[in-house]
Amino acid sequence: MGPLYERVRGRRIRPPMEEVTKDGHEDKYSVLPESLSNSWREMDTYSDSYLNEYTHRLLLINGHFDPKPWQLRRLAIHERGFCLDNEVKVLEHPNNIHAWSHRQWVCKELRKHPNWHEIRSNEVKYAIDAIRAEPENEMPWTYLKCLVGGKNYKVLNN
Repeated sequence: MGPLYERVRGRRIRPPMEEVTKDGHEDKYSVLPESLSNSWREMDTYSDSYLNEYTHRLLLINGHFDPKPWQLRRLAIHERGFCLDNEVKVLEHPNNIHAWSHRQWVCKELRKHPNWHEIRSNEVKYAIDAIRAEPENEMPWTYLKCLVGGKNYKVLNN
């Protein structure tokens, strides 16, 4: 399996905070403090509030357009079973493609949730508000298309 991969719950994963250089060696982000770059291994101790704080710190350090904080958040949610109900509430970056992608992933995960229709209705309203605020931004359009699944908006009102 090699030193670049570790097992998490039986699945082979690559640590999200590390990159591989051309010669195959791990390259940690030099801008990340050691406590941040290695704390992904301690996800089982994360609470929802700590995960929010941790993601915020990573976004401040790496910038909002770096996908790694969102990948880490997705891995933490998937592997540790965090409550996805509150997840869509923390994603309010209207011009960040990674935030929209993460939001889309959350909604796909929530489709089997008992309150899915209410969640979807709220998300459709959120996407429409984002479209009205900035019609040229293609990310909320793509998100809305995912939410309606090819159906027209009239179907969602029923």
